[in-house]
Amino acid sequence: MTLSKSRKSIICILFICIIAISSCQKKKARQELIDLIGSERYDEAIELAGNYIKKYPKDPEFYYSRGWAYFGLKRIAEAKLDFEKSIKIDSNSYYGYKGMANIYSEKKMYDLAEKYFNKAIDLAKNNERKYAIIGNLANMFYKRKIYDKAIKNYNKAIELVDGGSAYLSLGWCYYKKNNKKKAEELWLIGLNKKFREIKFKHMIYSALVIYYFYDKNEYNKALEFIEKAIDLSPNNNDYLNFYKDINRKIRTKS
Repeated sequence: MTLSKSRKSIICILFICIIAISSCQKKKARQELIDLIGSERYDEAIELAGNYIKKYPKDPEFYYSRGWAYFGLKRIAEAKLDFEKSIKIDSNSYYGYKGMANIYSEKKMYDLAEKYFNKAIDLAKNNERKYAIIGNLANMFYKRKIYDKAIKNYNKAIELVDGGSAYLSLGWCYYKKNNKKKAEELWLIGLNKKFREIKFKHMIYSALVIYYFYDKNEYNKALEFIEKAIDLSPNNNDYLNFYKDINRKIRTKS
């Protein structure tokens, strides 16, 4: 009797250990995918997510990650299938609804997009997730040039998580409203915040390059920021070409 209880205890402990190891592996895998997608290495993310889907076919987050990588490559039909699969596995999948909201926004089906964004906000379990989805909703208003609604939602996101990416987009709203000094101020503040994805930091640098080059004609300042952008994204052809243009302008002025 004692031996039987002992065996049951050992089996129980082993089961708990297996679950803990699996959970740790999944957490590491998700972070790998976040890093790849954040670095715009979408093809690598698709391959890696596919491997994890084979290993964890019932985990909706891996379908979402692959879908987001497809979305980054504008492979919208494939992204949609993965987001739908995420919701099929878990009808309360925050990630699936977030993905579908962005699909409908891309297709300019804005009423449906807003419905899915709001569903994702309701399902979000923490402020970081709410921050991400409210930021996506704000992006939709920005693309539609509804800047006041975009500003309202970016500020809501910042109240939840004071992250750098929201300052990038918030700055662009003010830039488009011709309040360029406010845009500069927000971008400079944003650079001192935390970034979940490093691409948003180099995008702030590039925004400041545009401001100093075209609006202020401060070419040395523009050069300083384009160099910082290139440090973070060395293979970005737009940045490399802009670097050449700025140097040409500086030589012309000298």
